[in-house]
Amino acid sequence: MTNDASRLQSNPISNDTSRLQSNPISNDTSGPQSHAVTNHQSKSQSDQHPSAITNANAEGEQKANRSQAGEPRSWLSAADEQSENTSKYPTKPNAVKPIPKEEINWDELTYIGAFQKCFLFFEHKDQMLVVDQHAFHERILYERLLKNPDLLKRSQPLLMPEVLELTASETNDLNERKKHYETLGFNFEKISTTEIEVKAIPSLLVNKDIQGVFQSLAQGSNNHQEVLHDVLASVACHAAVRAGEDLPAPELKQLLSEAKTVDFFLNCPHGRRVLRWWKANQVAAWFDRLG
Repeated sequence: MTNDASRLQSNPISNDTSRLQSNPISNDTSGPQSHAVTNHQSKSQSDQHPSAITNANAEGEQKANRSQAGEPRSWLSAADEQSENTSKYPTKPNAVKPIPKEEINWDELTYIGAFQKCFLFFEHKDQMLVVDQHAFHERILYERLLKNPDLLKRSQPLLMPEVLELTASETNDLNERKKHYETLGFNFEKISTTEIEVKAIPSLLVNKDIQGVFQSLAQGSNNHQEVLHDVLASVACHAAVRAGEDLPAPELKQLLSEAKTVDFFLNCPHGRRVLRWWKANQVAAWFDRLG
């Protein structure tokens, strides 16, 4: 399992800006979450015939042995394993065990369309892929910044300093970590027990929700490596397209191009799932098409 914060240690801030991409899309609102179709057993295991239990145990052992032997897995096999990785959204990256990394060939998917300006639908053979557009964009931006944190140093001074009203604890926490934030494109001063004056922000956050960014940062850690993760995650979150916003075709095309190098099974930087596969027979079963 890969932890996003620990990966930062192998990606020090550099002067390489050759990987700079165009500043992606806009503001923030969280959208509805997708619900998985589940099949409820009508009988408990204790009611099953002994031979059925024996066969099930044997099948489980065979599956485990194949896994230990390193049997190749198709990128489509994620649909078979998703139910093992879904309960509640974690508050930190990888708080819930992610699905093992799968290579998704995005070029083979057919884009069907968007629902509620939040979920993107794709089709491939007998499966359907549903993607949360905000979490999808957020993960891509996070990986971009992780590879080149120097992008954050592109700081944008504000024409008029903005005064933010926070709680006393948020103000103190931000002020304690001020030196870390200054190396990542932020410039602000504590002007009272509950206020800070923001003078500059990373250029990626221009016209974004500055109040939300600083409130998010205030919830972070004092550990240097975790501070870096918190900043990258907050910037990626607030710079990404939000649920309820249009995702123009050219920008979706750019995201799909970048998606080829991103492991979405690690979830978004804040731990929410990014995508889910549905088999045709799962959808058919919901409509009682069992034949």
